[in-house]
Amino acid sequence: SGVVGQLTLTVKPRIQTITITGEGGATAVLEGQALQLTAATNPADAADTVVWSSANPTVAAVDENGLITAGRVNADTRVVITATAADLTGVAGAPVVKQTFTLTVKAIVNITAITLTPATVSVIGLNTVKLNAAVSPAAATYPKVLWTRANETVATVDENGLVTAGDVDQATTVAITATADDENHKTASRTV
Repeated sequence: SGVVGQLTLTVKPRIQTITITGEGGATAVLEGQALQLTAATNPADAADTVVWSSANPTVAAVDENGLITAGRVNADTRVVITATAADLTGVAGAPVVKQTFTLTVKAIVNITAITLTPATVSVIGLNTVKLNAAVSPAAATYPKVLWTRANETVATVDENGLVTAGDVDQATTVAITATADDENHKTASRTV
C-alpha cells in the first residue's frame, strides 16, 4: 500500500533518587506553623513527580507541593514525611523510589510567671528608673514581655522597661505592667 508512518519517541528517565530539604535547611517547625519541603530528584530531568505523605497528619500534614502544616503538640514530636516517585507506583514488581525526612514539630513553651525587679520603686519627677522582667520558664518560646502603664501623665514606660516619671506636683503612684507576648498573656505589675 506504500503508506509509511513515522513516530518520534522521546524517552525520559525515571527518578532514581530523591533528596528532601526543608526551607533554609530547617528540620523543625513550631506547632501551628508551616514549612516548605523540597524534593530534588536525580536525574533532574526525570519526567516523574513525587507524592508526599506524612506518617502522622495530625502532628504534621503535608500537601501535594510539600508544604507542611504543623498541628498542636504537648511536647516536641518527631514525624516522618515521605516523598515517593509516582512513576511506577502500583505496578507489580516495580522498584519503589522514595525518601524519608524526619521532622520535629516543636511545642510552644509559654511563660508561666514573670518576676519584676527591683521589688520597690520610687522615682522623682522627670527622672527614670529601669524595671527588669525575668520570665519562667527560661526556655519560653517567646520570652519577650510588653510594657504598659496605667496613667501616661504620671509615668511612661518604653519597650525595655525604662520608666520615666512625669512632672507631677504631688506624690502619685502608677502601675507599670509587664505582659507575656505569648498566648497565655501572664502579667506582673509594679507600683511606681
